[in-house]
Amino acid sequence: APKGPGHLVRTEYVRGAEGVIAEVSYESPAPEDETWGREDVKPEWFYIVRFKQSDLWDCYAGHENDALQTEIPERWLQRVD
Repeated sequence: APKGPGHLVRTEYVRGAEGVIAEVSYESPAPEDETWGREDVKPEWFYIVRFKQSDLWDCYAGHENDALQTEIPERWLQRVD
């Protein structure tokens, strides 16, 4: 995780959940780097990640194939084998 002051916009309910990269979205400076005017950092890739609703919510009563997609910067992703 980044150190120091930052601008953190992410959905806490997907933290630690396993998802699937549905799409590579774009490359851009991270919001926290832009916010603090950091010019010495390289842009990073952003991804659309798909999560099964039943993996995110206890006692989810919807269809088993229901999914949620959200955009996540590369620095917040961890490979799962």
